Amino acid sequence: MHLVRKPWFRVTVVLTAVACSSLLLAFSSTWHSLRLASVTALQSVTLLYAVISALSIALYSNYVKGLRETYLKQVSNVRDLLEKFFDEHASSDDPDIQEIIGDFIYPLLQLAQDEWLTFDEVSAARGNIDEAALRLRERKPWILWRHLLRIEDELNELGLIFIKRLVTQVNVDLIRGTFMLIVVAMTAIALAHVLPDISAVNALVVAFCSALIAWAAIQTILLLSFYEQEALHEVGPLDKEAAEDEQTDA
Repeated sequence: MHLVRKPWFRVTVVLTAVACSSLLLAFSSTWHSLRLASVTALQSVTLLYAVISALSIALYSNYVKGLRETYLKQVSNVRDLLEKFFDEHASSDDPDIQEIIGDFIYPLLQLAQDEWLTFDEVSAARGNIDEAALRLRERKPWILWRHLLRIEDELNELGLIFIKRLVTQVNVDLIRGTFMLIVVAMTAIALAHVLPDISAVNALVVAFCSALIAWAAIQTILLLSFYEQEALHEVGPLDKEAAEDEQTDA
């Protein structure tokens, strides 16, 4: 699945398909028949690919819907924990606590919504408390596990949602390419029926149909890899052998 996401691999597959179709033409004397067969194959693949794309859009819509709201809700949870820490420890004389408030808590509380959405300022602030947190762990460990670890867990969850937003944008481009492929395939099918029946055109049609069929196969695998990735993310790490044993027992 990872290999098919490499641009060079996708280009190689398409070029290989074109090369194979060219070899087939070189050893065949019925170019017109190959042209008709290629167009028929492209029609079938395009129809199947359109159905797959429609289903993918439905699944994708369910996945994307509410993603921003989920992120902002998680931001609200983090801010609540930050405010709780600030309210309880703002008057503390401990220099490490004051360092954490000054370098971590207060900068995050000052962030506007747009700054939370980019996550850059959040990442920068998280690196400012390592030394102070280590010193507090030796002297006042309850502050670490009662407040800071909870804040860190919520920030980690926020980071996962942020990554999901980035992945969503990448897959928006994938779905855009999916429908562009359908448009190109429909155009190619229409042109294949009206272009003149000469050797050069027949060879061009066969090669182009082969390239589109190969590209459709690659795009389908990419869509599958996207949903597989999201399923694994939602399920989390599981013991595969234990799951198979449970299924066998059932």
